Amino acid sequence: MAQRTQLFVTAETDPSAFGGARRHHHWRYGPNMVICAAQVVEHLNTVGTGTRYLSTSETAEGVAAIYGVNRATGETSGLSLYDDVSTATAEECDNNNGDFLVNLTPEGYAFGFLIGPSEGGDLTTVTGVDGLMAAFGACWSPMPYDVEREDREWAATVSKAVETLRAAEAAGHLMGQDTAERVTAVEVPGVKTETVWDTIPRVMPDAAPAVGTRVRITPA
Repeated sequence: MAQRTQLFVTAETDPSAFGGARRHHHWRYGPNMVICAAQVVEHLNTVGTGTRYLSTSETAEGVAAIYGVNRATGETSGLSLYDDVSTATAEECDNNNGDFLVNLTPEGYAFGFLIGPSEGGDLTTVTGVDGLMAAFGACWSPMPYDVEREDREWAATVSKAVETLRAAEAAGHLMGQDTAERVTAVEVPGVKTETVWDTIPRVMPDAAPAVGTRVRITPA
């Protein structure tokens, strides 16, 4: 069975409205999830120290783009609108290996992972990087020097990503369960949500038909 995961990013501009980005990722699982998640955390740590951080849908799309390119392997996924899963909850997606979750607020960011059914998870309970490692049954720490050089370099790459995520968790960026449920929900009572399918016809009406958005024309 192929490995299938998703990325869920929510940008909460205010308590009554949020937008974000949701993407399907084929083959992005296990250590590759960790590497790409660490890339996102490094990015958010950088923009969070300056004036460029905003909890907007545009920032969420930036997170999706950074997560979509695995700098260690060159593999890309989840970069097409065909990979958009904005209208589905985590349980409704084609998933067997889990999710990476990110929540953006004016105060900062939080992240977490959901474990997929192939690793005995419920796609509901949020966990940190150590929980993800345990679910996949791997320590992902540097290997002894009697293994091939490529294997040592790969282990070192994954280990560095793990430490990046552990440091972010220690700094208070690990997502809580209530936030995880908001991030993975399609609708939240009392909150207006906006997806890419809402944003495009609003900001670029001429482009709406090109992305499959249904446009209603009313007689003059």
